[in-house]
Amino acid sequence: MVAGALLRGPADDRSPQEWARGLGVSPRTISRAFRSSTGLSSAQWRRSLRVHRALALLGKGHEVQEVAERLGCARTSTFIDAFRRVMGTTPGGYVGSLRADR
Repeated sequence: MVAGALLRGPADDRSPQEWARGLGVSPRTISRAFRSSTGLSSAQWRRSLRVHRALALLGKGHEVQEVAERLGCARTSTFIDAFRRVMGTTPGGYVGSLRADR
């Protein structure tokens, strides 16, 4: 249920505690369910989802600021930092590499 909601809206920033409260379960139940079904913590899974969405949107030509907003980042710089940590390059660097490959 949580994963499905995040897939539909990756900008949803509810914490595991908020999800648990809404579902009437413990936060640990949410954590165990994510780890069991994905092998990742909920934070790692959410980060992975957002990066995959970012890659798709950037590949379609969306601007970095628009992608950051669509993924729920309050600041574009926060998005750029998170993207760099996962991908080893900035969104602009990624887009540049796409253009160079064409």
